[in-house]
Amino acid sequence: MGKLILPTPIPRSPMYVNGIMTNDWQNFFWELYNRVGTGGPSVLTHNIDSLTHVSTSKPTLVRRGVNRGFSFPIYAADNEELFVNSIVSNRWDGVSDITLNLLASLSAAEDVGDTFSFQVSWDRISPDNAVSNGAIDVEVETTIVVGGSAAWSTYLVPFTIDYTSAGRKILVGDMLSWRIRRIASSVEVANEIIIWR
Repeated sequence: MGKLILPTPIPRSPMYVNGIMTNDWQNFFWELYNRVGTGGPSVLTHNIDSLTHVSTSKPTLVRRGVNRGFSFPIYAADNEELFVNSIVSNRWDGVSDITLNLLASLSAAEDVGDTFSFQVSWDRISPDNAVSNGAIDVEVETTIVVGGSAAWSTYLVPFTIDYTSAGRKILVGDMLSWRIRRIASSVEVANEIIIWR
């Protein structure tokens, strides 16, 4: 039987996680995988609703090298939003809040201390419940830090989802639906923000 061999970490451009710089991308994402795989808190990946995006052509598609993302202005009832969904894995421990991570980059240089904010509105579809007509909003503001103000600097934006939210207790196997919008922040950056996933 073959062995799983991880590549030797190579130097990377800095990434900022809650304003803390890390160059160790490999171990950072490996740690996220382990959190999902060991019956602990769930860190979700998600699938984009491509039909909605195709029908509106918003947010604007961004290409950089082989990477594809979406450029977000502040939402103003103009379809500048993404809809995504995730399935709650049976590896989740069922007793911890769930984290949805967005990977964001600056589209141009910004001033240290400026901020950008995103809102995730979520709901869940569970086999034993009727589909609701509402959502719960979670908002996160991110501050531009020293060393992370150049164009294409990358930030991880984590949204903590209360799995016991009133009327929407999350269970293994549920489908979680998300709407992602950029919203106004306290000291607004000057340019659009790119979301990669």
